[in-house]
Amino acid sequence: MKVALIHYRLLHKGGLETRLINYMNYFLERGDEVTIICAKQSKEVTVPKGVRILKTNLGIMPKLYRKRYFNHKLAKVMEKERFDFSLSLGRTSHQQMVLAPGNHLGYLTAYSRKPSGIDDKNQILLDQLSFDYSKVILAASQMIADEVVSMYGLAPEKVKVLFPPLDTSKFNQSKGPQRTELRKQFGISEDKIAFAFVSASHSRKGMPILLEVFKQLPEKYVLLVAGDRVRTTLPNVKNLGYIRNTDELYTATNYTIHPATYEPFGQIISESLACGTPVLVSHQVGAKEIVGESEGVIINSFKPQDWLTAILELENTPFSISADFIKQNQLSLKDHMDKMLSIWNDVNN
Repeated sequence: MKVALIHYRLLHKGGLETRLINYMNYFLERGDEVTIICAKQSKEVTVPKGVRILKTNLGIMPKLYRKRYFNHKLAKVMEKERFDFSLSLGRTSHQQMVLAPGNHLGYLTAYSRKPSGIDDKNQILLDQLSFDYSKVILAASQMIADEVVSMYGLAPEKVKVLFPPLDTSKFNQSKGPQRTELRKQFGISEDKIAFAFVSASHSRKGMPILLEVFKQLPEKYVLLVAGDRVRTTLPNVKNLGYIRNTDELYTATNYTIHPATYEPFGQIISESLACGTPVLVSHQVGAKEIVGESEGVIINSFKPQDWLTAILELENTPFSISADFIKQNQLSLKDHMDKMLSIWNDVNN
């Protein structure tokens, strides 16, 4: 099968870029012919022999319009080429399938904002084009599927939910026996109840709520912040900085907490649960769909008092995450790709 994978940039940075490389390797292992179409490629990224890179030249186009121009030039590429399967990981409109890891109207609506300025209009236009002209939209969660159907006027049957895949070689329950040592590594004494907060955008992920909450909690409750440094004098909030082995952090802590005000999916939730650590999430987190009573708590509020109450009730709430959690939710790359191709086959038959 001749496969086209389309994304604006090919580099070692970001979740979608990681998926692009994983998708490439998956199709190669199947024996497919793989072409990557992009506008930017890092010199640090080397692709296996046999993978064709079609890099479009955007010239001196201003940054504000570069992705629209990439989509324009993509049309000319796709007119010349013939592929059996084409998937875009971003906002383009000349492919058969497109990922919807989020959408701009949903984001604006979550914050009661109206579109303003060229950037908002560009993003909404590219969303609309990518949704209108793709045969299938693969939404990161049911929350995103509902948004793109209602906000962009799409037929519901055109939109399918496909959760982002996990690196299951890293995120799993195998490090459970090392939990005591890992707690020592992160400075968590056994009398503490530790919460992991992993974020690169603290405001949207709910840090202001957590600071209000942990200010009122006894010091046996500690918040470990991985990512950007948070400015606080609270003794029970500890900055870890950026850490690579977040699987070890999830395993070491008692819970992962994520009061995000808008999160299309939230892979830290699936990662934590895959490691066997229960979660507390807001109702605005798409990954709430994989959080049942055995996996954690969904809090339908952004009031600090409601989060405080939920945390204090945790000691009386038993959780039990299945060893088959990854399989049950089709979170491995293989299950993810099998489902993607099954959706594609259903559309074509």
